[in-house]
Amino acid sequence: IFFRYMAPPVSLQEECLSLWHGYAFRSRSKEAQFWGQWQTHLVHACQLWCCCHLVIDGLFPLSQLGEVADVGLGFEFYKTFGPSLTLALTTLFMSFVPWCRRHILIVISVAVALMMFMAAVLVHRHTRLWNNHAMQKDLCFVVEDIADNAKAMAQLQAFLLERTSFANLWRALCLRMLPGALLICFVGFHPYTLVVSLFAAVATFIILTLSPHIPLQVSFVGLASVVAVMACVLLCGSFWTRMKRQSFLLERSFEEALEGAVRASRQADSILNHTLKNTMADAASDIELFLEDGVVGEGHLRRAAASLWRGMRSCLNRQAYLHLVAGKYSVSLLSTNLAKFARELTTGRNV
Repeated sequence: IFFRYMAPPVSLQEECLSLWHGYAFRSRSKEAQFWGQWQTHLVHACQLWCCCHLVIDGLFPLSQLGEVADVGLGFEFYKTFGPSLTLALTTLFMSFVPWCRRHILIVISVAVALMMFMAAVLVHRHTRLWNNHAMQKDLCFVVEDIADNAKAMAQLQAFLLERTSFANLWRALCLRMLPGALLICFVGFHPYTLVVSLFAAVATFIILTLSPHIPLQVSFVGLASVVAVMACVLLCGSFWTRMKRQSFLLERSFEEALEGAVRASRQADSILNHTLKNTMADAASDIELFLEDGVVGEGHLRRAAASLWRGMRSCLNRQAYLHLVAGKYSVSLLSTNLAKFARELTTGRNV
């Protein structure tokens, strides 16, 4: 409703390129000004995303400390979080570097793409680890009882792989892919974010499909989930980008209108000041002549009074001067008493 009734005089379609160009402004100066205003927000969002991953990848292994350590999988489990922690720390450090801040969109795109790739790799590695954990600890007695039955062991392993892969897939989607998706959505629709979305879907499907520990149906579920999430991200990002640029155009049109009004006001005041200065000079000279001539020079005093009245009428015309310099003055035909007009024009002058 706000943008419907407060839309700028220039439409978004006239000012911006198509969707595939991220609705970039046709004017390079406007595009640079827009990203200059938006850059700080992107840097803060990137830093928040890095802090979230540092907390997630730092606290989640600690919550599983007792379970994996009992079966000798502690170190192998913890080192799987090393790449994601390193990436989060590196991205956080880069967000404070001036060059990286100027190219924060590229930094965010690369970081999110790598984090989603690592999320898919974690699903592959954690599925094997948690499957071994279940076989060695949770179902150790069951494994001992059916160790001689090959079909039962195969069925148990298939069941465990399906369960653990599903659990790890949803954990990766919620804890690692969802924050990245929200960050991409906040950035908005851009060719970089489109590439990141496609990369996330393709990389997830390839890694899950090539993994020997993840069933094929889980791979297709993962692909469908990532595609659905990234499609929503691109849709919301497109709407968010249009709204941001519409707001920028609205703000810019208000600023230009305000600057134009101030400039026109100064020009109108300049015209009025020059008019009043000349009028006051005429009145002052007539008053001096009256003081020199005394009562005999009464005509000078009358002309001085007429000049002052002419100056007062000029003050009343300031709004007309304002419209003239702003280019908004509209001419209208009116019947005028020519003698009265000429008398008011020459009042206070020796014509």
